[in-house]
This record gives sequence, structure tokens and C-alpha cells, in this order.
Amino acid sequence: MIFKNANSTMLNVAETPGLYGAVKIEESLIQKIWEEQSFDTSDMSTLCGKEIILIDRGEWNRGEEGPDFRNAQLRIGGKRCAGDIEIHFRPSDWERHGHCRNPNFNRVILHVCLFAERNEQSFSVLENGNKVPVLHFLPCLTQGVEEYAEELALRQLSGRESGYFSSEELSRLKEADVYALAKQRWDGKLNFAKLRINKTGWEAACHQWFLEVLGYRRNRAPMTQIALEFPLASWQDSSLRIEDVFRSEKDWKLRGCRPLNHPLNRLKQYHRLCLKNPDWVSGLKEFSVCPIEDPVAATRASLGLGDCRKNWQNHILKNIFGGNRANTLWVDACLPLYCVLHGVNAFALWYHWPVGDCPQSFRSIANDVGWIGRGRQHPFSNGMVQAIKAHMLASNFEERRALVEPKNSCD
Repeated sequence: MIFKNANSTMLNVAETPGLYGAVKIEESLIQKIWEEQSFDTSDMSTLCGKEIILIDRGEWNRGEEGPDFRNAQLRIGGKRCAGDIEIHFRPSDWERHGHCRNPNFNRVILHVCLFAERNEQSFSVLENGNKVPVLHFLPCLTQGVEEYAEELALRQLSGRESGYFSSEELSRLKEADVYALAKQRWDGKLNFAKLRINKTGWEAACHQWFLEVLGYRRNRAPMTQIALEFPLASWQDSSLRIEDVFRSEKDWKLRGCRPLNHPLNRLKQYHRLCLKNPDWVSGLKEFSVCPIEDPVAATRASLGLGDCRKNWQNHILKNIFGGNRANTLWVDACLPLYCVLHGVNAFALWYHWPVGDCPQSFRSIANDVGWIGRGRQHPFSNGMVQAIKAHMLASNFEERRALVEPKNSCD
């Protein structure tokens, strides 16, 4: 469905199957991913099997009629191509939106589609009769669509008051609802961990996801490229020059970055880890966790969470990473990977684990709605953060949708 807002800008929205269940996303999110190059560019190919090398992603066309990106440069099947990029949810959107009859799209050199379709053709046809190759974009993504949407929402929410999160609605949630929201996100992380292990194997999955988490939201894409270019074995070499590794990527977002979180500093920390504990991936494989799935009856004490957290920080991370960063590495990457590898479900441990990186306002929100505070059984936890994020994504979408005018909607 396409809506038109007060500024006459078309808003293309789709409900698609996601890692956490059905998710509503806007086409502009996929455009944002392309604009920031927040995806794996090392193994892209058209549906007809031609290799795609991205030279210049092009200029984002935010207002004028025509393709989404202008003046891109690609190498497709060894041939250098210059022109425009059009982005859709599915290949059939090309004809549904009338691009096949619009000469403004005759300079398109690549049709980027998030999802594939049955019996789809490997090309789209321009108004002048020329054929444009199609890229199936979803396999190129380094995380779930929901996680991209979450990152974008968090950036949009920076500096806003916590009331934007609709605390009143959160306060009406029952405890079982909070667990259910968090469980959806946990199941999604397990699904994504399974995909990563199946695609790259255990060692590469751990190495790549670990570095991506160290990139935070703003620098995840260049960290992904570094993980692909420099495999784990290269980090176990003391002669590796981290400054050269850092300079191998050009798209760092450093404005406002705290010195501790600077990607160069995080890369140096990871190198120290791989030198001090070169077998950290094997150590994670042999780690021991409490495989309890139900978080209702569990507590941090019954889960042995304190000892588990110490083992994680002392024996695996060698105290190189601590605090929120160590927690985020565990809940966002390493625990889901561990559970998939061993076929266990440690949802209770993941739910009750201390909070990793998240906005400071989240604790205030949890306190305001009565999830934590005096007399509460459980302290502020990762699971509560995940439930707030799930609610935030839903309300964030609905608020954006409230800006459109349904009377102007069209297929």
C-alpha cells in the first residue's frame, strides 16, 4: 500500500515476515540501508548470476520524480555501468508502479529488491525496451530487517522525552505480555544466528558478529567489511597493524563518538583479545550456561548468572571488554550463537542478563511503568529492554503512519 503524506511524498509500506514475526517496514528503510552501505558487498550477484561490484552507491533522490538513487557506478559481470538505482520490496513492484512505462527510469542499471518472488524474471524491462538486472537484497543484509528498523528508530528518537515511547500503553501490559515481547526478539536472534552459522560456519560467525557489535549502530557496516577482509586468524598475529586495518575502510561515522567507543580503539581491543585469548571462539563453544527457557520462575541466582557473567568477562573476554559492552556482546551475538550450536534454549538467562548498551531513558521508562522499583522481584534486565524496543518499533511506525492521509491512498 502506498500512502501520500501532507508533503505529497509517497510512503510505500509493507508487512513482511521477519525474524520476530510479521513486521511493518517502509521502503525508505531499504533505501537508507543502501545509502549507508550497511550490507555485505563482498558477494553480490544478479538473479541471472552476474557478479556485482559496487563502486559508487549514487546520490539519494529524496524529492524528485524518478529512481531512488542517481548517478551510481557498478561493475556487473565485469562491465562497468553508470546510471540509476531503483529499490523495491519485490520485483513485481516495477510494473505495479508503472516504471516500465516511464522514461524517467530509462537510466536505471540495477533493480534492487528486498524479497524474491516465485517465478520471477531475472530482469526488469525499461520503457525503451532495455532489460535491467535484478539484485535479491535480503541475503546481503548483515542483520534482520527489524534490527535495521530498530537502529533507525533509535536515531530518530535521540534527544526525545521518554513519553514518546507511549509509557501509558506499556503500563497496561501484563507481565506475561512483557515476556512475550522479549521472547519474539529472542526467537528472532536465534533464527538469525542459525542463518549465520549455516552460511559461514561457527568460527566466522562468531568473529564477524563480534566485530559488528563493536561497531555499534553507526559503524556496523564498515566493521562488517573488516570482519570479511580480515579473518580471525589474521587477528591472532601480533604484527597486524590495526591502524592499517582501520584505514582500509572509508565510511566511518566518527562525529560525536566518545573516545572509548571510537572504532579504532575497539579494533585495538579486539586485537588484544585475540592475542591474549586466541582460542576465545573455542572457549565460547565449550562454555556452560543454564538451559532454562521459562523466565517466570527463574531468578539471577537460580540461573547462576553471576558466575556465568564472571566466566564470560574473565575467561573469554579476559577483562578487555567490560560493563555494558561485555553485556551487549553476550546478549546480541554470542549467547544466540552458542544456543544454536548446542541446540539449547537459554531464554531465561538472556532475559534476566544485565542491560547492555541502550538509551538511559529506558531505565526511567521501566521504572515509570512499574516493571522495576522497590519490592519488585527482578531488577532492570536485558529482556525488559527488548520488550521496550519491540513496543517502540510498533509505536514508532504507527506514529509515522498517522501522518499520512488514507483518503489519498492507492495501490
